[in-house]
Amino acid sequence: MRRQQFNRMAVLLLSVAMFFAVTCGEVFAAEQASSQPAAAAFGDVREDFWAKPAIDNWSSKGIIKGDGINFYPYGQITRAEMMVILGRIFGYSKTTATPFSDVKKDDWYYDALIKAYARGVLQGSFDDSGNRLARPNDPLTRAEAAVLFSRIFAVEGSSGSHSGFIDTNLPDWAKEAIFGMEAAGYMHGKGGGLFDPSGNLTRAEAVQMLDNIVKLYIYQPGNYSGDAGGNVVVNTQDAVLQNMKITGNLYLAEGIGEGAVSLENVTVSGSTFLRGGSADKIKIRNCDSGNWVIEKEGIDLDKLLTDNTPCPTPTGDTGNTGGSGGSGGSGGDSGGGSDNGNEESDGADIGDY
Repeated sequence: MRRQQFNRMAVLLLSVAMFFAVTCGEVFAAEQASSQPAAAAFGDVREDFWAKPAIDNWSSKGIIKGDGINFYPYGQITRAEMMVILGRIFGYSKTTATPFSDVKKDDWYYDALIKAYARGVLQGSFDDSGNRLARPNDPLTRAEAAVLFSRIFAVEGSSGSHSGFIDTNLPDWAKEAIFGMEAAGYMHGKGGGLFDPSGNLTRAEAVQMLDNIVKLYIYQPGNYSGDAGGNVVVNTQDAVLQNMKITGNLYLAEGIGEGAVSLENVTVSGSTFLRGGSADKIKIRNCDSGNWVIEKEGIDLDKLLTDNTPCPTPTGDTGNTGGSGGSGGSGGDSGGGSDNGNEESDGADIGDY
């Protein structure tokens, strides 16, 4: 009898131990899963498709959506679709009356384009009558995409002295951005040494380029640690980055709003762009945040660092980055495409986004 009772007790204790082990394991797995892409269910994206990992990654985060069934990876991404994607990534919120004569309030992309304009990302171009145009349904060219992404992510331009591109028709307004994006490893051309500046970006190319640029995208509140081998975008309040080395830039995006964000023992090898967060809720402890670029009004860098000592003195202070507008494939909400940008304006009806 005693042996039976002992055996029952042993089994009970073992079951309890297994319960806690399994439960803790599931909690850990759930925490890790928040940063891991779930498989996308797009019927037209094959398992062996070259951009599938990037498409799955950004689909799992709700950034790209296709039409609910297909993604149309070979479709051209439109300017409006690119603006929607960028708006989701950074969380633009400021709005204004529409300045565009070709954008109506009942257009599916209206909100995204107006917020992109208010943020200074999308400027558009002018027709012969002086009307400002967004050209939302025009496909995004590779040259335009290079300028667009170089502005938004503050990619340093390049003279192209070590470029592998052999094109003789690179537009002057985009050369520096194209070469800068190439040097950073974000754009790779189309083979044979050709960049093809006037070629249209596909939806798959656009998502792959985004995946090349952003290595960690934080869009849910919580604690995050571990090293990031590239750029990091934080687009949520109540995110705590701890014990992290970022070998790129850190973007504290507009989506943080007036919320809180904390950096503890974080080292940034590039620059830290402050675009969101409340001045009294940004907490910095024992960080080397690189060159500070303050892009949000009402943030006093000196006071911020004083209130959050000890932190090293930044190598820079304020700055401003813009961006140009994007494009999109079919489905009207997300996009792929190659890596191209936009011009400030060269006098042609191309637009400065």
